[in-house]
Amino acid sequence: PLDKRTHRKFRPVHNEDAAPADDSIRVISYNVLGPWQALTDKHNYTSSKYRTWSYRKDRILDELKSFNADIICLQEVTPETFSEDFSPALAALGLELAREVGLLHAQVLGLVGR
Repeated sequence: PLDKRTHRKFRPVHNEDAAPADDSIRVISYNVLGPWQALTDKHNYTSSKYRTWSYRKDRILDELKSFNADIICLQEVTPETFSEDFSPALAALGLELAREVGLLHAQVLGLVGR
């Protein structure tokens, strides 16, 4: 179903009619599209104004917060954006850095959880 907050379509992995179990967890996997990657010609179908990190970061953080996730996996996050933007904002929600894994040059996979 289409989520009215984010205008995204989500695929549930449980029976939508069943109430969530008390011991359930919510896991989000999110491709951030790193600050430099967003500005490449590969993404020039969108105005560069909307691809700048200063425009996108607060919107991404607001969306992540709205999911109320127990575990968040982030892809295409630079070490700088992870430590300067994501870690402090997600820590304020009670999420802690569980692991930071170097994947490619100047990219990390960030995993945070409660």
